[in-house]
Amino acid sequence: MTLWIEVLNDFGRWLYTHLWPLSIELAILALAVPVVLYLLRLKSPGLRYLFWGLVLIKPLVSFFVASPVSLYPAMLPRQEVDRVAVVREYDVFPERREGVVAASEANAAIAVGREIDLDRYGMIGLAWLVVVGLWGLRFVSGCSLVLFLRKTATTQLEGPLHTALDEAARTCGLRRKVSVAVSELVHGPVLTGILRPVIIFPRRMTTALSAEQLKLIFLHELAHVRRIDNLALFLQRAVEMLLFFHPAVWICGRMMRREAERACDDAVVTATGRHLQYADGLARVAEARQELTGRLLVNAFAAAESDLSTRVRRILDKRIVPTSVRSRVLALVGLGLFAFLGLPMAIAQDGREKKAETEIRGVVTFADPQLEAVIREVVGKPEGELLAIDVRRIFVLHAPGQKIERLDGIEHLTMAQTLDFRENEIEDLSPLAHLKHLRRLFLSQNRIREIGALKEVVALTKLYLDRNEIDDIAPLAGLGELEILRLDWNRIGNISPLAKLFALRWLRLDVNRITDIAPLATLVHLQAVGLTGNRIDDISALVDNSGMGAGAIVNLSDNPLGRKAIEEDWPALVQRGVAEGEIQPILTGSGEFMDEISFFLLDNEVREQEPYFFRHDELTSMVVNPAGTNAERFMMFSVQLEIGNVATVAEAKEVDAQLGQYASLIKATLTEVMRAKTIEQIQQDPGFKKIRREMQEALQVKVMGRIGKREGGRGKIEIRGVVISDLIIQ
Repeated sequence: MTLWIEVLNDFGRWLYTHLWPLSIELAILALAVPVVLYLLRLKSPGLRYLFWGLVLIKPLVSFFVASPVSLYPAMLPRQEVDRVAVVREYDVFPERREGVVAASEANAAIAVGREIDLDRYGMIGLAWLVVVGLWGLRFVSGCSLVLFLRKTATTQLEGPLHTALDEAARTCGLRRKVSVAVSELVHGPVLTGILRPVIIFPRRMTTALSAEQLKLIFLHELAHVRRIDNLALFLQRAVEMLLFFHPAVWICGRMMRREAERACDDAVVTATGRHLQYADGLARVAEARQELTGRLLVNAFAAAESDLSTRVRRILDKRIVPTSVRSRVLALVGLGLFAFLGLPMAIAQDGREKKAETEIRGVVTFADPQLEAVIREVVGKPEGELLAIDVRRIFVLHAPGQKIERLDGIEHLTMAQTLDFRENEIEDLSPLAHLKHLRRLFLSQNRIREIGALKEVVALTKLYLDRNEIDDIAPLAGLGELEILRLDWNRIGNISPLAKLFALRWLRLDVNRITDIAPLATLVHLQAVGLTGNRIDDISALVDNSGMGAGAIVNLSDNPLGRKAIEEDWPALVQRGVAEGEIQPILTGSGEFMDEISFFLLDNEVREQEPYFFRHDELTSMVVNPAGTNAERFMMFSVQLEIGNVATVAEAKEVDAQLGQYASLIKATLTEVMRAKTIEQIQQDPGFKKIRREMQEALQVKVMGRIGKREGGRGKIEIRGVVISDLIIQ
């Protein structure tokens, strides 16, 4: 559903960027036509028709040619997967974490299922689709009615109608086959069809008109056939349906129909010279005609009721003047100039379309080749053009230590929720301002000085900015959802912008230039804070913080604390259960805490901690022959186990030691599960989730049952998930 909302937003944005300038151009052209016709003194309806038709041709062609071809990516055929498929690190057990969906296809990134809202462009796209859909129903019903009339009408192979039609065809020199039929359902002659035209005549009118009048009426309809007016009418209705909102489209359509009728009138009078008889026949047919044919996609004799009197007067006044050679030349020159004047706008529009295509679904570029390489690896597209629809599927991106200098292009990752750019060379964060759904951002150890762009990323809950060159943190003042924040090893002196970050639980401000920590008094959810290596002498703000109590950790080493802080304030905090200790990252044995959150874990129980992961050398390279394969087809992968109920360093060491003894058994258990699966089962997204669950259950039975028990017989620790990375299938 999220992808379709995103597509709808993109479609609405495309409509706005494409149709808005097109509407302006269309209005200008519609206003220019009367001026051109007046200056050229064109009286010929046929030539005037061409000018009005030119106004509608351009939007029709532009709309279909410039329309994005991948608005519905889900309907596109899937790319063939090469013989070697690489799947980078999957998230663990999506069903256990809120809003997390693990992707498991060979060319998919990690997916985090957060609903995206329908924006104003999406509303535009939705409204357009609804209205066009209604017009489309009317359009289809009209076509269906025409087919019904043709099917139910009785074809005349002889008789007065057939004779009159043959005489009219010989008079105008039309060699194309045209049939005539009669029906009780029409109240005036109508021309139906484009490739096989049929003139449907009212049955009761066959005896009301003389043979001469029948011939004149058929001459009018055959003139429509010669001009292919039904095709023009069909295209005109299509433009009116797509550009229903533009008055110029309706005006041009009306003018085209009027000039078409006049051109056919001229053809009849020119061929026969019988003005009075033709005018009388026109009036007789118009009187009998009723509203039915107004809904048909056909040309009906006397169809323009409001213009009927004008047509009759025009015929009776003999204002039909043959078009001179001079008029034809002027018209051709005028049409050429008219089309040429629109050419610069068409070129400019083409540039706008290319820009819109690049922004919406077209080519996405990244200024930094290292960043592009990471993106290509994640989306599984080592070569070729990167499209916006490809990168929008990236929800989690890990790129630590890649020597990335610029983030230009990252703004296209509109669905991203986690970005890890630790240990790079980034200075400018402005591309991040567009990522409204970003929740976790890791920028430790870069070259960042200015963080103004982050004020727009209001969904952030976790932010690492340690080991940079930041001195102003004012842009963070509005990030009210922040829970975890690292700002250590910077040049920060004023921390007042943190005063309203009420959701903060873990905060690190070590090695800065801080003298006043008064803003921390309002952060009542703060449970761990690192303040080492600053210039703090007063810690009364921590005493005033009502949330500072049992389980909280504070590190104030290497500060010039005053007498009051040492003799009164700190003892008061200790009495409330606050502990002091060195806050540092922990890496024990072959296990580690994810995202370096372990610096909050000392020899104290912690209420909330990030997942603890166990890794072992035996689990870093596993080779398995999947079911139904031979020695030439195998897969290799690395494994991490997510361990629950680990809260202290002592427990982490114990887990490492105990699980290390069973590394071979763990490997054998996982190999057994994977060996029972086919390659197709492994590559399928739902299948991969099921495989991970099977692994977890097997490990709980075969491994965790051998590890120490707590009181009551319950396992001391549990395996909550299995992370498989670097999966290679050959």
